[in-house]
Amino acid sequence: MGGGGRIGMVARGWTKYASVDWKKVVAAHAMRVPIRNLRELLWEEALADGNTRERFERWARGECRDVRFEADTRIASEMQHGFVPDYNTLDLYDIKREAETVWRDRPEMAERVYMGLTESLGVHYNMMDDSYGTFWPLFEECIKDMGDCIKRQNLAAEDRRRRIDYLAYWSLVVFTDFMVYYENLLAELCADAEDFDVWRGVLEDELRDDDIEDRGCYWAVDKAGIEEALSRVLEMRRGAL
Repeated sequence: MGGGGRIGMVARGWTKYASVDWKKVVAAHAMRVPIRNLRELLWEEALADGNTRERFERWARGECRDVRFEADTRIASEMQHGFVPDYNTLDLYDIKREAETVWRDRPEMAERVYMGLTESLGVHYNMMDDSYGTFWPLFEECIKDMGDCIKRQNLAAEDRRRRIDYLAYWSLVVFTDFMVYYENLLAELCADAEDFDVWRGVLEDELRDDDIEDRGCYWAVDKAGIEEALSRVLEMRRGAL
C-alpha cells in the first residue's frame, strides 16, 4: 500500500526557502540530502502540524535534536520526482534500534524517538511504494513500542492526558489506515472519563474546523471517518462511567 494519488509537487510558502546548516545540525541519524526533496516533505508536514516551521528552523540551526527531521532526510535521500519508489535502500530501522537500546532505562527518551519516527513515516507513507511491506509494519511496531514506553513511566493524570492529546491529534493527520493503531493505543491509555474527554475534545475541535470538508492532509482520515471515530470514543466513554 502507499504511493497513491500523488504527483511531484512544488514546495511553497516558507518551505520554498527552508535550508539547513549541515555543520551545526544535531542529529544522530540524519543524512545530507538535496534540499529540494526535504522542502517537499516539509510542505506536507506543515499541512499536518502547525508547529513544523518553528520546530524545523530550530533543528536546522542546530539548537536541538528532532528525530522527525532525521527520518525526513532518510526519506528525502530516496525520493524521485516526489515519490520513494520500490527499488530503494531506505532504512529507518536504525532509528528504531536507538529507541530499543534505551527503552528500559530511559523510556521517556525512547518515547521521543518513536514519536519523531512515527510523525515522519505517518505523514509521508502515502508517497512511498511499500510493495515489499517494509514501512507499514515498522510504523505499527513503533506505535506499540511508544505505548509501552508511555506506560512504563507511570505518568500522573496530567502527563497522561498530554500524551492522549498528542496521540489523538496525530491520529487525524497521518495516513488514514494508520489511525486504527492510534485508536488502539488511546483505548489502552484512557483510564477514566476525563481521559476520554481529552480524546473526544480533539476530534470535536477538528470537526469544527472551517476546512473540515476539504482537509489539507489529503492522505489522512476524512470528515466521515472522524465522525465515526467520535462515535466510538463516546461509546467507550460511556463504558468508563
